[in-house]
Amino acid sequence: VRVGIVLAAGSLLLALGWRFAASRLLLARTLAGGGIACVYGALFAAFELYDLIGFVPAFAGMLLATAGAFALSLGRFGAPMAVLGTIGGFVTPFVLYTGKENIPGLLVYAALLTLGGLGVYLRHRWVSLLWLTAAGAWSVMLAAFVISGHSLFGLPDPDARLPLRLGAIGFWLVFALLPLRGWRHGSEVPAETGLVITSPLAGLLFCEQLWTAGDTTWAAIWGAVAVVYAGIAWLVRRQALLCWLHVLMAVLLLGVGLWHVLGEHMLLLAVASMAIVLMALARRLGSPWPRR
Repeated sequence: VRVGIVLAAGSLLLALGWRFAASRLLLARTLAGGGIACVYGALFAAFELYDLIGFVPAFAGMLLATAGAFALSLGRFGAPMAVLGTIGGFVTPFVLYTGKENIPGLLVYAALLTLGGLGVYLRHRWVSLLWLTAAGAWSVMLAAFVISGHSLFGLPDPDARLPLRLGAIGFWLVFALLPLRGWRHGSEVPAETGLVITSPLAGLLFCEQLWTAGDTTWAAIWGAVAVVYAGIAWLVRRQALLCWLHVLMAVLLLGVGLWHVLGEHMLLLAVASMAIVLMALARRLGSPWPRR
């Protein structure tokens, strides 16, 4: 009965939000957001608290609530509804967690949700949605890693390593390529440029935990990625901010590679090498931006 009352209240709030969308937008967004939240809460209570429904109908219901929030955001309800749907979507697998591990399913779900969130972002350019989607994707990766390895630094179960590796590389590529989509036209979106820093660091840190290799091998890998980022910086040289963020990322990656080889006692030399490379690049390219 209580679950039914909450669902009915959610439906009423959604209907009222739709009714006032044309005249009182702020009120409409508040009512509709409350309605979606009621649906999430009712499904969670029916599954977790009262054991009225199983995992599949609860998950399907929350998935429909997330899809509904995205659909409403494309109309008059805007970014707040998209943010609510994104939060609800990423939280859903964990509030319905039954103790059974399904890492491939979790990562496929997170990938689809990420692509959906980015699709809405590309249409409306809501920065909050972009960064919330990125944070949600990497948070799911971290949670999947912990669940499969039973500790933050434990090696994951062998059956979970392949999907985790694909997830780390896939999320890295998606978020790394997003800021580059306008490089041929010389355009850049400042809100996206921060992904140049976060994507390779998150991706490579996960990869180091998912593959076993010696320090020399990892130094070579970090150095190779640094070369790739340096090449990208040259390709996007017409976009000052994007170019120099890739230059800085290349120098940082090179420094981490040197740290793998030289060790903690030679960390100062690695930092000095990074500074020398950065100064040389600034003088060579003649851009005033790094000197400010």
